[in-house]
Amino acid sequence: MGESVINERKSNPEINEDKDVIYMQVLCIKINENQWKNREEVMTSFKQFTNLPDEINGLIHTKIYRSLRYDSDFIIWLSSRNPSIIRNAMDIIYLKSGHLGKSTFSMLSIYVKSPYLKNATHIEEDLKKKGLKYFVGYPMSKDPEWYLIDYETRKKIMDEHIKTAMTHPMNQGIQSYTTYSFSIADQEFAVLYEVDSLYRWMKVAESLREVKARKWITKEEPILVGVSIE
Repeated sequence: MGESVINERKSNPEINEDKDVIYMQVLCIKINENQWKNREEVMTSFKQFTNLPDEINGLIHTKIYRSLRYDSDFIIWLSSRNPSIIRNAMDIIYLKSGHLGKSTFSMLSIYVKSPYLKNATHIEEDLKKKGLKYFVGYPMSKDPEWYLIDYETRKKIMDEHIKTAMTHPMNQGIQSYTTYSFSIADQEFAVLYEVDSLYRWMKVAESLREVKARKWITKEEPILVGVSIE
């Protein structure tokens, strides 16, 4: 029996996670209509969530936004290297705001190094920085045919996409995070952005409608847009 266990371990070696892996959670909350008479209480309740990293060991950051969508009022963006830590943070959020409203949407994803470009090496430090004024995030999935294209061809297609975005004159100051959700959420990717101008972001996104990679996109909604609560 002991030999069998050893052989099994050899055939299934432990896989160490990339040290740069960071779990992301985007949570949308809708406030009950009758609670808006206590607007000051509502705002205070959500502002306090920016301090969660001080209360929960292992939580990297929380950023809170007032949603510009009709179906949510607040967007909370969390990150940690441990998904259980994110769940702990969600428990506190629900405990302190559950009487005010309910969760309407969430996106779980994982930040890993992209196979198509060099990622920032200080991702955790970037997340901890004071955020930009606006948040834009949405789920994304691609046509199965995309994954049947050989890597070098896919890389050339993505190089065009990346170059179009990076060289656009209105791309200054946009902070982007492409995160992955294969089989842990309803989408394949969650694409998250911090921007100082929604107009400039819209113009960059418009230019990306003309690149070849667009052909394989099958899902890009709901698009979440929020204004920083700070």
